[in-house]
Amino acid sequence: MVLADPPENYEAIESRGPGADGGVEILVKFPDGRVWGWQSKYFPDSFAASEVAQLKKSFSAALANFPKLERYYVAVPRNFSGHAEGNNDTQTKNWNGFKEGCGDEAAKLGRSVSIELWDESYFVARLQRNDAIKLVCGFIGLTKKLWTLSGFKISWLGHLPISESAIALMITWKSE
Repeated sequence: MVLADPPENYEAIESRGPGADGGVEILVKFPDGRVWGWQSKYFPDSFAASEVAQLKKSFSAALANFPKLERYYVAVPRNFSGHAEGNNDTQTKNWNGFKEGCGDEAAKLGRSVSIELWDESYFVARLQRNDAIKLVCGFIGLTKKLWTLSGFKISWLGHLPISESAIALMITWKSE
């Protein structure tokens, strides 16, 4: 989605891909030196200590590798479960704890980095917009990844499946 619909006034976009990526898979550079990073993770069921540790490691690497990191987006193809209140350990609480920990880590370096979640709700909403066909076509053209509608599935950034409902909604919108 970043490649198909980049932020305004960007200077360059690097698609770094999974692994050995310095904590980000997509990096957007701006003329003034600021950078925004995107990290995608496929956590289909759980978002507990192990998954938080993976994200924390990626964020720490991004913080070390990109001194002008201003925004850090985490793309996960599902919504986290549970409330942020109460005594139960929930996925939403784990996400909030991750964000708080990242804020603390950045603050120790005298920096501030906005942490944002792109979850299933984000992707569904984005694909329902009137300009969504531009995103899908741009995605296919720019990433040169194969995609199929058999089973209503699509691959994003090569390994991150978007929900079946998002694609089903896109097909419904497209056919109207």
